[in-house]
Amino acid sequence: MADEAPTNRSSSARAVRLQPLTAARIHRLWQAGAGDPHWPLADRSERAFRRLAEEAAAAEAFGCGWMRAVETSCGDKWMIAGLVTARIPDTEWLPTGVTACECGTYLLPPFRGTGIHVSVKDALLELCWDTWDCEWCLFVVPVSNPAARRALAKLPWPVRRSGSDAGTPDFARLGKRRAWETGEACEVFAVRRNDWMRLDGRRWREGPAARSAAASARAPSHGPDAAHTP
Repeated sequence: MADEAPTNRSSSARAVRLQPLTAARIHRLWQAGAGDPHWPLADRSERAFRRLAEEAAAAEAFGCGWMRAVETSCGDKWMIAGLVTARIPDTEWLPTGVTACECGTYLLPPFRGTGIHVSVKDALLELCWDTWDCEWCLFVVPVSNPAARRALAKLPWPVRRSGSDAGTPDFARLGKRRAWETGEACEVFAVRRNDWMRLDGRRWREGPAARSAAASARAPSHGPDAAHTP
């Protein structure tokens, strides 16, 4: 995959950028993360991770998916912090007439709880909607992963639970498909393009008071609960 201009979105603490998965970045990601219990592959070999990256590169060539390395600034250096993925699900798993992409994030252990999560999701959503003309970005979360749901709860945009929140399509078929693939029950959470564009990452950078005002202005039950969760 050829190098390209990075996607940059900065937070008050650290800047975040999404970078192409070069061979060097693939090796650094694997080296730092393969021992993590939450590593995204059951096969923890570097070969398996390279194969995953190759499949993502092929999907990108066909316009139906991609993977990027996450880098964050630490002083005057950029450190690899994780990866993000996005793909267009088969239309048979989506409600009729609904356009959506499916997203995922993985942060290396040293970067969890450091405050970069919202910046990463912001950059991920921006790149998704720069890439595809779709209305929804979806996050399929195993029911057994409460940490992922808590992380989604911290996002400044309405995060809607599929089939539960008013005005949100029912993505149950996609959730069941992923459950069949992974062997774990899954829930689907959705961010709507217009909701993200209204805030566009600004209010969360302005601090808790602005976030609270933004939340009060939203219609009730936009998120998985009234307080708005992962």
